[in-house]
Amino acid sequence: MSVNIYRVFNTTIYSAIPLPELELTNAKEPAEITFLASNQIFPETSEFQWSQHWRLPDGRILLSCAKLDNLFLLRFPEIADFHINFETKVIQCHSHESVDDNTVRHLLLDQVIPRYLGHTGSIILHAGAVQKQGNCIAFLGGSGFGKSTLASFFHNHGYTLLTDDCIMIDSKKPYACIPSYTGVRMFDDSIYATFGNNFHTSSVASYSYKKRIELDRKTIYSEKNPCLAAIFLLDKSDSQCETIKIQRLNGMQKIIELVKHSFIMDVSNQSTNSILFNKQAAMANSKIPFFKLTYPNAYDLLPQVLGEVESALNT
Repeated sequence: MSVNIYRVFNTTIYSAIPLPELELTNAKEPAEITFLASNQIFPETSEFQWSQHWRLPDGRILLSCAKLDNLFLLRFPEIADFHINFETKVIQCHSHESVDDNTVRHLLLDQVIPRYLGHTGSIILHAGAVQKQGNCIAFLGGSGFGKSTLASFFHNHGYTLLTDDCIMIDSKKPYACIPSYTGVRMFDDSIYATFGNNFHTSSVASYSYKKRIELDRKTIYSEKNPCLAAIFLLDKSDSQCETIKIQRLNGMQKIIELVKHSFIMDVSNQSTNSILFNKQAAMANSKIPFFKLTYPNAYDLLPQVLGEVESALNT
């Protein structure tokens, strides 16, 4: 069984299907999470109570969460259901027949596991991250805000990419950064602007035009768990922005953004969310600087963005 045990964040997972995005482990102990997959008949879910819906910008539902006692259901409409049992630590996916393994793996790694770990009280941020000399810079932002593009550009200009979308922050100082996995997911134009056309790509999911680039894990994991040096909130509120702007955020703004960009599963669970909020508040009150970064949507300005970010870190 050990050949099917992988590492994601600081957690081990046994998977019934290959997870090539993850690093295999030599774990002798049972995995902390078990993942099973099926495209057979979906289990009955009428007794589950729906508690939360996450929507796309056009109003369509991306993800819904329901619960029944200690059981949870994460539903991606017309794609897959993920049933989660926290007592047995089992995640079981029931996907539609037309859904391929790429899509199942994407949902598991980029949506389900981050929410699973967030539900256990871990700070899991929707952020890309790079590191240099043991110091991590995280780029916080929603989908389509440019996290992958920015992290990839930094990666190709003196930094090492940790993750392009999701990172765990150890709640104990000095706030070590633990990446999910090493892949980069971008559209063709961003791939060409940051990597050129010399990299092999693969499909991310059947419903997305994004492509996945696999990076050398030996390079990525050359320095384990760097310390968080700064967080940059990517701001896209000004679509007419013509200059690069960096503004330092205060304590209350830090907390708001940490809460907004953390992966959670059950918004109604006061006990779990209170524990998580206390960790977020402590992090916001630390000496780690938070900045709001606004810049034009232009690839040729990325070198200037890198320079401004480094200048902000040195002030």
